This record gives sequence, structure tokens and C-alpha cells, in this order.
Amino acid sequence: MFSALAEYLFVDSYSQLALLAAVVFLAAIVRGCIGFGFSALVVASTSFWLEVKYIVVMVILMEIIASLFMLRNVKLDVDFKILKALAITAIIGNIIGVLLLANLNPAIHQVLISVYLLFIVIFSLSRFTFKKPVTQLRLNAAGLFAGLYDGMAAIGGIFLASILTSSSFPVRTIRATAVVYFFIVEPTFFVSAYFNGLLNQEIFYTTAILILPMLIGIIYGSKLFIILSEKALKRIVLIALSCLSIIGLIKVLVF
Repeated sequence: MFSALAEYLFVDSYSQLALLAAVVFLAAIVRGCIGFGFSALVVASTSFWLEVKYIVVMVILMEIIASLFMLRNVKLDVDFKILKALAITAIIGNIIGVLLLANLNPAIHQVLISVYLLFIVIFSLSRFTFKKPVTQLRLNAAGLFAGLYDGMAAIGGIFLASILTSSSFPVRTIRATAVVYFFIVEPTFFVSAYFNGLLNQEIFYTTAILILPMLIGIIYGSKLFIILSEKALKRIVLIALSCLSIIGLIKVLVF
């Protein structure tokens, strides 16, 4: 029964499609609430049972749609000075990251994703804060590294959020700036992906099916932003990413 649909999607069964939709919905709630974490949660949850290249391209496409959907509600809180400093170097890093995505060995790719996410978890839980005021160099470096991992695995946003949080920017500013950042930087990914042969119809059809659960999740998440403790949600996200990263490493190193 699934065979008629299979040629249009990159999943192998209805159960895989349902599981992927559930992951997207839950990750979208987080995205709607705190402005980031969607890509990291989707990639970390699926990279050890689906082709990473497919997931990364799908998630980047969904990030653009999510940013468009959220843009009208956050534009007044965007810090354009920070955004400019981040976006310039992020575009460069993104181009390099896509090249790696197209050519990396899958096992090495999984290790890089898992180690990166574990670093983010440890960095965030340590509650490190920069003692000196934010500088142009720090923002440029953060943009470059985030852009690199965005292109390679669609997970640069959570690093960016960690750096901005540690630089004592208000949560509302981080959330709004992250939304616009994705909208500006991600089109670069698709240009690079096209030239590296990473785009196909299966990705676009699968994304089209998953747009509805993502948008519903964002709506719920946006409502939770008003009533839910942002600190509690962040901790839940970090614990989930830690567990998923460890699972990914075990899969590569043991199996």
C-alpha cells in the first residue's frame, strides 16, 4: 500500500512517516516557544535511522517556512546590529558546510553531529557567561561556526542561541533575531545544495506533508512562550539533545 507513495518520499513506511511527523511537531513546539532548537531536535532524533542528507535539506527548508510564519510577530524585537554581524560570516560558513554535507562519510558525519550537540549541552548547563561586553569579532566567529554547522547538519542555530544567551542578551531579542537570521542565511544553503547535487523531489514532497504538523506545533509553542518557564523548557531540550547525541555516538562506535 505504501509502495505507490514511496517513490515520492524518502521514508520507507507509514510508521516512519508518522514518527517523523511526531518529531517535527514536538520540535516545532520548541521552535515556536524559544525561537530555536527545531533543527537540532529533528536532526538528532532522526539521523541514526534516516539518511542525514535528506533530513538536513528538509529541515533547512522547514526553517525558512517557520521563519516566514513567525516573522510578523517578532520583527519589533530584532537587533539588526547583531543580525548583520552574524549573517555576514554565517553565509561563508554555510557554503563550506554544504560542501562537507555532500562529501562526508555518514559515520563521521554522525560523530560530528553528536560531539557538537554534547558540547552545546555541556556549555549550556555550565551556565558560562562572557565577562566582557560582546564584540564584533565574537559575533563574526559565532556566525561562521554556526553557519558551518548549519550547512553541514542544520544545527547551527542552537550554538548561536547559546553564545547570545551567554552574552546576556534578552531572551526576546535572541528569539526574534534567530527567526530573521534563519530567513536570511538559509537561502544560501539551497544555492549551495543545488550545485552539490543535494536537492531532489523526495525531499520536497516529504517536506510538503510535514508543513502542517510543523505549523501547528509553532502555534502551540508561541502560546507556551507567554505562559511557560523558558528556563524549564531549555533544560528539557538540553537533556533530550544529550540523550540523542549519546545514542548517535553509540550507534556509530558500537554498531
